[in-house]
Amino acid sequence: MNSHPRKLALAAGLIASLALPASAAARGGNPDVPPADTGTAPACATIAAQNSGVIDKPASHKPISVDFQVANCSADRLLTLSTTVVPVAYTVRSLDPFEQVTCTGPTVSAQTLTLKPRESRPVSVAGQFPYCGYNPWGVTAQYDVAHEATLRNVADGAVLSTDTSYVLHRGGA
Repeated sequence: MNSHPRKLALAAGLIASLALPASAAARGGNPDVPPADTGTAPACATIAAQNSGVIDKPASHKPISVDFQVANCSADRLLTLSTTVVPVAYTVRSLDPFEQVTCTGPTVSAQTLTLKPRESRPVSVAGQFPYCGYNPWGVTAQYDVAHEATLRNVADGAVLSTDTSYVLHRGGA
């Protein structure tokens, strides 16, 4: 009966020796085990169209800008953000039969912003006029351009937010 306490002590020692390397690995001792979460929340940022639906009348010769508000909604992270905008034009080529065509223009990069936690700032790009080899005014003497904005975290390239701002072109060329 004297061997029973010895077996318990031996089993406890074996369990302890197995548990110690695992706890050491969790502290970063083993490169194959990822470090513990630091508790930092994931990056959070938004982009919102500010003047969607603006009407462009060519006779006015006024430049059109497409405006967005970029916000860092992270509570504790400084973020560097990039904004790209892709213009897509929508034109009615025929009424009978109804035919609508689209034309995608080149990607435009807006300025890169570094925002403190909870900070927001405006971003503007010039209104784009994609051309794909046909008259964009179509049969209705109007066309629309959707400026599709994508907000990315520069640190890892992750897309954090998207929004679309429309410019309505009216009045013909």
